[in-house]
Amino acid sequence: MNALRVGVIGLGRMGRHHARVLADLPGALLVGVADTDPRVRAEHRAAPLAHVYDDASALLEQAQPRRRVGHQHLGRRQRLVQRDLRQ
Repeated sequence: MNALRVGVIGLGRMGRHHARVLADLPGALLVGVADTDPRVRAEHRAAPLAHVYDDASALLEQAQPRRRVGHQHLGRRQRLVQRDLRQ
């Protein structure tokens, strides 16, 4: 069985927790994380669990997760929900 490709959008307190858990979860493959804050990205690049993207669009287009965990503001989340992540 192939691992489920998962991406995490937003690396605040909950996003960091989700990324850590998903990185160790059997059956899941953390293909990337994204955050718009350069300081947050720098922290995660120093001790990466997965590739770090500058924004959600780059994560979705380049890493192609089948599912995503998002912790962004509502407007961004609504735009992302409109995207079809099933291919």
